[in-house]
Amino acid sequence: MSDYRTKDCCKECKRYYEENDWKRDYIYNKFPIDDEQTDKIKDISQGISRMPKSLYKYKSAAFCKDNLKDDTMWISYSNELNDPFECQISMGNDKEKLEKMYNNDLGLEPELFKQARKYNYKNNLEKDLRPIYDEFRKCVAVGSFSEEFNLVHMWSYYGGSHNGICLRYDFQKVKHLHSDIYPVVYQKCLPDITATNNDKNCDNYFYRALLTKSLSWKHEKEWRIIKFNNQDTNGYDIEMPKPKSVFLGCRLSNADKEEIKHICKEKKIDVWEMELSKDEYAMLFKKCTNE
Repeated sequence: MSDYRTKDCCKECKRYYEENDWKRDYIYNKFPIDDEQTDKIKDISQGISRMPKSLYKYKSAAFCKDNLKDDTMWISYSNELNDPFECQISMGNDKEKLEKMYNNDLGLEPELFKQARKYNYKNNLEKDLRPIYDEFRKCVAVGSFSEEFNLVHMWSYYGGSHNGICLRYDFQKVKHLHSDIYPVVYQKCLPDITATNNDKNCDNYFYRALLTKSLSWKHEKEWRIIKFNNQDTNGYDIEMPKPKSVFLGCRLSNADKEEIKHICKEKKIDVWEMELSKDEYAMLFKKCTNE
């Protein structure tokens, strides 16, 4: 895998990693891929301590009300997400090593290769492994958050074109979710499964793939909850803590606005309203009186 320590890493990737080095270290230490890295694992609580105090969930009005009432959140399986590269891996350029991994000559036993051997896939490993990996992706559900609530593009993409809401969660106080939520790292290259020689940690590359996206998405400043659950749906609801605050989109209809404010009043949740700056391309916000 290419990161900013390698000569082939692009300048943009290097610049991003230099600014977000601790996130990469946290993911790499949490999911090591070889003995050398395993020996150098830092206390992962250091990564948790640097988690933003609040994380934000953008939602369209049509899909937020029941979740807001019930303190739940919809998470989608990775193959249903809007990025076709979601949770993808590279099979690498070392075809000999890939074949050895398939034949178990290196002692590697990730589920991907177990299934490949089951169906005797070896004529074109990269081609034959892809469908198996796609099945794996269908078992991984993802819930996404952002570090900021006033990003115009996030309101446009995920907040119903500003007709939705944004929920603020205080994750530092929700310790039972710390083991399920991670920062996303952004880079030029896909995770390369042939980069590991450790049979105990080979599956960790799959976890890294779940938390790696292209640099073109870095403006989302994403964190993820990851759940493994094989259901015949495109996603499901999980329990969440009560939001600390709710931000109303600047185009939210009056009817939706009043309904959401009523829910928040009953649940004693602060409500803020987004509005456009008159001088800049920026989002402003003001607290609502929840009468």
